[in-house]
Amino acid sequence: MPQKTTGEGKRRSPSISCIRLVAMSLIILCHIYQYYGSELAWWLNVGVQIFFVLSGFLYGNKRIDEPIEWIRKQFVKILPSYIYLFSLQ
Repeated sequence: MPQKTTGEGKRRSPSISCIRLVAMSLIILCHIYQYYGSELAWWLNVGVQIFFVLSGFLYGNKRIDEPIEWIRKQFVKILPSYIYLFSLQ
């Protein structure tokens, strides 16, 4: 199956998108069942672990030519949420 490209020229795999969809669905169902107090919520929480494994796979296969620049971009991406979180306390 051909891979689509994003606007930035990066390849997007349909199989990885499918795994993301399954993991997201499991997490949403987990929250719904958790709201109603069902034990099934603990089993559906596996969606979080799927996202962790998928992230590790994608970052492990990512080519980072300039590590310092990559770390700076990640820091800038996370910083606003970090500031907001600690401004609430």
